[in-house]
Amino acid sequence: MQPPFTPAAHILWDAIPALFRERILHHVWCSHCGDMTTMTDFTGEVHGKSLVLRGTCVTCRGKVARVLEGAPVSETLQPGDKVIWWKRIPGGDYVYPVHATVLAITAKRVKIEADDDGKIVMRYVPLESLQGQG
Repeated sequence: MQPPFTPAAHILWDAIPALFRERILHHVWCSHCGDMTTMTDFTGEVHGKSLVLRGTCVTCRGKVARVLEGAPVSETLQPGDKVIWWKRIPGGDYVYPVHATVLAITAKRVKIEADDDGKIVMRYVPLESLQGQG
């Protein structure tokens, strides 16, 4: 049996405010019904920088899915802002979401503090590797 959410998907799902999570689940297109529906019994996984939810249509019990694309952060980051850092994993193009806080902004990089597998780290990262939360 597939776990409901991969660890990376859990990080992204939890970063969405509860009100918006409800809206997402209640506004899913069902190709079987030809209408908007509510998704139940859903799982989540990350593909690239997108969260993919797969579940069941509450009306016809057919399979439905919803893709939530990662939103880039704006150029107006401020110290203290909560972000998701897409940490590049050595040995390829794979990235993993990590909760982070903006500490400072420089001309070329953003200084963040992040909880990287239980260890608090400070990193200077490119703006493109960050995603806003909520």
